[in-house]
Amino acid sequence: MLKRLIAISVVFGAIIWAQTQPGVKAGKGELVASGNGVATLRGSGTVKIEGEGTLWYKGDGELVTSSDVSRETIGEWTLILAFKGSAEAKGGELRFSLSGKNINLTAKGTGKALLWGKGTFSAHGRTGLWGVKYTPIPYTEGPKKKAKPKSPTTETEGE
Repeated sequence: MLKRLIAISVVFGAIIWAQTQPGVKAGKGELVASGNGVATLRGSGTVKIEGEGTLWYKGDGELVTSSDVSRETIGEWTLILAFKGSAEAKGGELRFSLSGKNINLTAKGTGKALLWGKGTFSAHGRTGLWGVKYTPIPYTEGPKKKAKPKSPTTETEGE
C-alpha cells in the first residue's frame, strides 16, 4: 500500500511539473529514452511513447493509440488506465506522463522531460541514466555558435 501511495505521489508530482513549465518553441532536438518508472514530458513537435501502465496526455494534437483503449477525460487531461501499446501526438503544446514498465519514448522537437526510475536516455549528444530526483532533461537543439567577425585589415601604402 505504501509503495502504491508513493507511486501515485510521484506521478502527480510529475504531472504538476509538466503543467507548470513555461511554453516551449519548436526546434530540432531529439530525446530517446527507455526504462521502467515514470516518464513525463512537455514540449512541441512529435512524441511517441510505448509501454505498459497509466498514461496521462494533454495537448493540442490528436492522441493516436496503437489499440482501442478506454479513455477518461479529467479536465483537459486524457487518462488511459491499463495502457499497453503505443501512443503518438504532434503539436505545439504536448504533455505526456506514463508510469509503468517497458517505456520507450522518442520526442522530436523542443521540450523537457523528467525520467524517474531505472532506464537510459540520450538527448542533444548527452547520454545518461534515469534518476530518483526530478532533474529536467532538455532535448532542444543547442545554441548555434556565431561565426567570429573577421577583423578589418588595413592596407599600407608603399613608400
